[in-house]
Amino acid sequence: MKVTNKLVAVLLMGEMTLVALGALAWKWPLAEAYAAEPRRIIAQVWVLSFGPPWLAAGWFLAQRKLATTTPRPSGDYRQWTEASLIALGVGVAVMQAWVARNFILDDDLGRQALLRGMTLFIGAMMAAQGNFLAKVAPPTGSGAPEASVWTRVALRMGWAMVLVGLGVMVCALTLRPPALFLVTLAGTLLLLANAIRARRALTPKAG
Repeated sequence: MKVTNKLVAVLLMGEMTLVALGALAWKWPLAEAYAAEPRRIIAQVWVLSFGPPWLAAGWFLAQRKLATTTPRPSGDYRQWTEASLIALGVGVAVMQAWVARNFILDDDLGRQALLRGMTLFIGAMMAAQGNFLAKVAPPTGSGAPEASVWTRVALRMGWAMVLVGLGVMVCALTLRPPALFLVTLAGTLLLLANAIRARRALTPKAG
């Protein structure tokens, strides 16, 4: 990864860790008072704690993936991976900060608006990622697929991401919770299935 992107990722992980620890430390003395509504508190704690390990895991996997030389990822693909990780990290940091604010003040201000906004953001990210992925240059070196195969698979995967992303955005503007969460989950599962299919298509056939 580029030094700038590494620095941004480290700063995001540090900021989210401090926000989570600060919010939990602020609320800890009042834990007994909220024992009557454990589900809401558990959900908020989960959101507060989710960001740092998620970004750290994404960073580790991205580093490992981009470091491979068999085949060697193209510069376009490196840029796509790093930009996607940073943009999603910023989105998670904003969500965590809003949840921390409500957690500390014992408030539900903008809860539905936040969920709707995050769903809209995720859909926009899917569409933007797909649009860029469809134009990414193929990898090179040992084990690289043929350029025609890569282009076909990248176009298929890219357009799938664009269509799913636009669908998620429309749902974000029209549906209510908990349907918003289910739509995002369904879209993610569809893209995961498409990614597995794409990976198989790009794997060189034995013999």
